This record gives sequence, C-alpha cells and structure tokens, in this order.
Amino acid sequence: MYELGLCVKINEGCTSGLKCNKKTACSCEMSDGSGIIDLSSLDSGGSGPRFTIISSSDVFGHYELIERAYNPCTTFVPKESGQCPKKQMYLYSYNLVKDQGHVVTNSCSILGTPDDVKFVYNESDNHTTIQYKVGAITTDINLICNKTIDYNGDFSIKRVNETTYIGSIISPCACRNGCQQNIIYYVIFGIAILIVVILSFCAVGMVYKRCKGARGWEMIPFCGCKKKGYTEIN
Repeated sequence: MYELGLCVKINEGCTSGLKCNKKTACSCEMSDGSGIIDLSSLDSGGSGPRFTIISSSDVFGHYELIERAYNPCTTFVPKESGQCPKKQMYLYSYNLVKDQGHVVTNSCSILGTPDDVKFVYNESDNHTTIQYKVGAITTDINLICNKTIDYNGDFSIKRVNETTYIGSIISPCACRNGCQQNIIYYVIFGIAILIVVILSFCAVGMVYKRCKGARGWEMIPFCGCKKKGYTEIN
C-alpha cells in the first residue's frame, strides 16, 4: 500500500503532500509509488568514507585545515584525526587551526549518526534531502538528480553557522530508480560476458577435439560420445 498525499489549499496554493518514506539509512520510496531513491551504489561498503573533502590554507603563519568525510549507507569509524571520537558515524567535520605554529582550534564535529536520519521531500524544487540531527547540529544533504553524469556523482558540503551544515550529492543515484537501472545494466552485461566466455571455451575445445580426430557431436567439449578408433577422455 502506498501512502497517497492529499492536495490541500494553502493561501490559494496547493501542496500534494508527497513524501519520500525512509527504507534504509540511504534509501527512501516516494509515497505516490513513482520510484525509489537509493544511494547504495555510492557507498564504500564499510571500508571507510566514500567521499572525503580536504582543504587547507597557510597565509603568513595562519594555517587552517578542514576535513569532511561522508558515507551514505554504512557507518565508519574515523581514522586518527584530531579530536574525532572513535564511534560509528556517517559524516564528520574536522577543523584544525594554527597561528604561528600554536594550535588555536583542534575539533571534530559529528554530523551524521544512525540515531536520527530522515528524508524530507522538497516539493518546490522537486528534490529530496537526507537530514541528520546530532545534538544541536542539523545537516541537510540535498539529493540532486542528474542523469547526464557518472553515477559516482559529486559531493560537497559547507558550514552555514555553528549549528547548520548544508551539502549536496549530484548523481543519477539521486534520481527515482536512478541507480537501480545501473544495477540491471551491470547484471545484463555480466551475463553477456559469461555467455561469451562459455562460447569461446566451447569453440577452442571443438577445435582441439577435431585435431584429435573427433567429428560431429564428438567435437563438443565434455561429450561422452565414442567413435570407432576414437575414445573421448574426460
């Protein structure tokens, strides 16, 4: 059963009430049955963050390093990096500031954990947002559908203020049923490769057996047929 949104008039306008209902930490299904947004193809599978953004600057002795890392589906534990705690998370932001060699800031903010993940559909611009809430910090990752680029996509994130971060993933996987089509394509491609390998093996085997004197059905690899003067050895 799909949850159908009702059209409600608000200030002479109309909203459909369309939602993207959470299925997993990185997938949701549109309430009108129009498709599933699934970022599984973008996940590292637990080997660490899929996306890492590192920027640094050093101007007249003032050094600043910013590192932000994100994995959409599987949590990870950050590597040794400043004050980042050793706990499972989806997203963090690490900031190191030095002035004339003296540490001014050395902090790590956890921006996404399994405790509070929800999907918000934005009807005005027709895209879905993954929203994380950790303490007082809210992080919105906007999922921007673009079918013309590589499915690995592009990730960006910035700090708006002390309690708000906004980021985006631009990818075919941010589209409804976007990366499910890729999965089907790779399955078909894999089956085609397997068929080519099998046919190539059979062709080589038939040539080999013909050189040994086999004819007709006897040329088929692993065939148990026998001919006068010729014995198949399996």
